[in-house]
Amino acid sequence: MNIPVSAAAVVLALICLALAVQLIAALTAVITLHPRAALRHTITSGALLTIGTVIAVILGATTAPTDYFPA
Repeated sequence: MNIPVSAAAVVLALICLALAVQLIAALTAVITLHPRAALRHTITSGALLTIGTVIAVILGATTAPTDYFPA
């Protein structure tokens, strides 16, 4: 499975940006005492973190050098 590195990097950058926005929104909801909104933003942040981690692992597995143990 070949994934273009630039495309995966752009997706990871967008996920990181969305994660930052969600974490700021969660913090704002906590400060303004809106527990439901804080929970929603926290769950969304966790989902974004999970998706980003999966993409990063796939990207690392598909782009890692394979000559660690040369024959």
